[in-house]
Amino acid sequence: MLFLFATTFLLYAHLAVMLRQILPGKNKPGILISQAHFITAIVFSTSIAYGMELSIKPGTFNWAVPATMFFGLASAALFGAKLRTMLLKGQDGSALGWKSGAALWSCAAGLYLAYTAVDHWLFVAPAPDKIATVAMEFFKVKDVSCDRAAIVRTEGNEMVYRCPTSVMIGGWSAQPFIPWPAYVEGRSSLLKEAIDNMMSDAKRP
Repeated sequence: MLFLFATTFLLYAHLAVMLRQILPGKNKPGILISQAHFITAIVFSTSIAYGMELSIKPGTFNWAVPATMFFGLASAALFGAKLRTMLLKGQDGSALGWKSGAALWSCAAGLYLAYTAVDHWLFVAPAPDKIATVAMEFFKVKDVSCDRAAIVRTEGNEMVYRCPTSVMIGGWSAQPFIPWPAYVEGRSSLLKEAIDNMMSDAKRP
């Protein structure tokens, strides 16, 4: 839920900056700044929609992960620059300084999203070609508490798994994305044994 909250909050924050360029008023952002906010929001929204399997095919690259990294870093940079300008030039002018607070929260949300992408890459980096999506409900193993689709990575005689507690983006892609912290991570030798047995049975004539 934290991932969904952060992305929704940032999309509305970018929209607010774009609307300020259109609506009458003072202290409008520059046209280039507004376009940067627009491009940032569009790139992320399109990639997430693709990653949500609107048009994805099994085994394809999951663009939602680099899009999340781009969205997070771009948001942190844009709103960080805005916050710096407001603080140095005293341009907040809002009751209780809510504009500065909103910019600060936007920076924090952007850095969080960037971290979720890094966390994902740290999970898949040891064996990017050994990542798979497994329907855990079909494998009743004692040392795994997960009853939904999860991502797994082969590591020696064990399976390292991440069981989502919220959203999984691109479940059919080559590397499904489960944003931190909405997952339970663990490792199981019994799970690897069960999957190996299933694969052996499937190869038998």
